[in-house]
Amino acid sequence: MTLRCVLPSAPRWIRDHMGLYWHLSRRKGEGEGIPVWQGMQMALGSAGFIASVSFFTFRDVHPVVAKTIRDAPPGPMSDTLRSATPVCGPSPTQEAFMKAVLVKYQYLRHPNIISLIGYSHSLEGGVVLIWEFSPGGTLRELLNRYGRLPTITTIRFGLQVLSALSFLHEHNVAHGNLNLDTVMVDSDGSCRLVGLYMHERIPFVLPGTHYMSPAMATGKLPTPPCDLFCYALLALEALTGEPCWRWTTNEDGQPFGTIPDLLVLMQNGGQAFCDAVVEGRVVANAEAFDTPMFAEKYSELARSTLRCCVSHTPSKRPTAVEVRNIVKILLSEGGLACEEDEV
Repeated sequence: MTLRCVLPSAPRWIRDHMGLYWHLSRRKGEGEGIPVWQGMQMALGSAGFIASVSFFTFRDVHPVVAKTIRDAPPGPMSDTLRSATPVCGPSPTQEAFMKAVLVKYQYLRHPNIISLIGYSHSLEGGVVLIWEFSPGGTLRELLNRYGRLPTITTIRFGLQVLSALSFLHEHNVAHGNLNLDTVMVDSDGSCRLVGLYMHERIPFVLPGTHYMSPAMATGKLPTPPCDLFCYALLALEALTGEPCWRWTTNEDGQPFGTIPDLLVLMQNGGQAFCDAVVEGRVVANAEAFDTPMFAEKYSELARSTLRCCVSHTPSKRPTAVEVRNIVKILLSEGGLACEEDEV
């Protein structure tokens, strides 16, 4: 299935579900008609509260809108197209989903989980989610800023992520989208997860990602074991700097592709990547856990635990609680008592 997205341009402000206004950050000199943002962006509320906002495109739009944009070029709407496109709000199903998400968050309060403050339907074809502000940005941004982090810091970050996952799994909820862009860093250096924790499929078009378990690649809904697989992929990429997937070899003993091909496949995600996982042409790059450089920094206990997390068989993966207990041991070995952490 091919999805076409004609995105709105980013407005100067949005109005949330409670009628409050949020002014979106802009760089000096930016005019009107800039493309809608990807990832997180800062917003200033009319009452002076600062939040992070993200935009998601609805998977289904009103048939009249779909007909209007069917032959439009991908990317932000032109002024001409916007003038010709009917203004249609969310469907009853989409609005009910957002209300259910807010209710769900009332029962999922945890120090390592970002709270959802509200949402806005101010932009065509999607919803703006309004989150607690995280001044440190995403874990990916932190790694891009500072490069390799101290070993004890990465272990502490891992403990905090696992604390949030353990809490979610205890409530029979899977995160389902764990990656370097859904782990936020607070001003005190603590990591917190951001996500939509629902049992059914969410009505949004998620960005193409290579963070998925083999089961998710087949189209199945994510489960707690899927989260542990993605946790290991996240750790692999963050700690080694290597791609978290690798090509397998064909009958001639040659890889199915080159490293540049793999990087493009991972970056694009989508059905092509899912097919490669399901067909066994790519597998988790667990070999990166055994390089001399990685083995010098992390014990065999840490490496074997991560290898178990990327097992192709879900029943062979440890639970988040089990991995969290192992990380506590690693912290203790590093001289940091668990009571010093806020998890």
